[in-house]
Amino acid sequence: MNLLNTIFIIGVILAIFGFIWGLIRIGLILLFPQFNKEVTSQYFLRGVQYLFLIQTTFIFLTEDESRLSLEASSLVITGLLLIFFFLSKLQRRQQQQMMFQFIQNGQNFMQNAFNPKAERILILFGCAVFTALVFYPELAYSPITRWLHESIIGIEDTPIIGFIFRVIGFFFLMSVIGKTIQSIRQIISGKQKGPALEEPTKGEDEFDDYEEIK
Repeated sequence: MNLLNTIFIIGVILAIFGFIWGLIRIGLILLFPQFNKEVTSQYFLRGVQYLFLIQTTFIFLTEDESRLSLEASSLVITGLLLIFFFLSKLQRRQQQQMMFQFIQNGQNFMQNAFNPKAERILILFGCAVFTALVFYPELAYSPITRWLHESIIGIEDTPIIGFIFRVIGFFFLMSVIGKTIQSIRQIISGKQKGPALEEPTKGEDEFDDYEEIK
């Protein structure tokens, strides 16, 4: 039950933080349009986003014992969920890049908008920050992260909006469970499968059902 509760709470935190950060990002882009044009600026903003997200999550771990705790199990679950979140972001950006390439018929006008190396560096950066906070939780505290923590609690306690984000947290929980089950099935089915049979080569007189007969 602690596992499911932790996944649900982290889902709510991620959803509300994403909403707040989206508003902050819009404000920064309106004030500094180059943030939305320069690839380096985009990755810098995402690095700041990951930093504040991890720090804010740690404040929940240290202060909100009714929600999360600094127990080893909660730390492990929280760390894995954050990695899962970062990897899902990476996968989504890969899919968007492939979609843009397909739309442009191979002429990728956004070829610099996705940098696999920078994506991996961001994930490693997030892991390093989380590891550092495990040993030095006091580094999570700053005026910005305290404001984010209080804002998340305030939004969650709002009757209608809070309910919406709890629903999002529930779907996050279902997503994690679903992908975990899918991964286990793939591992089991992969072990059960034997060596792949070679596809018989077609003879000269054989043709597919959809092959045009001239």
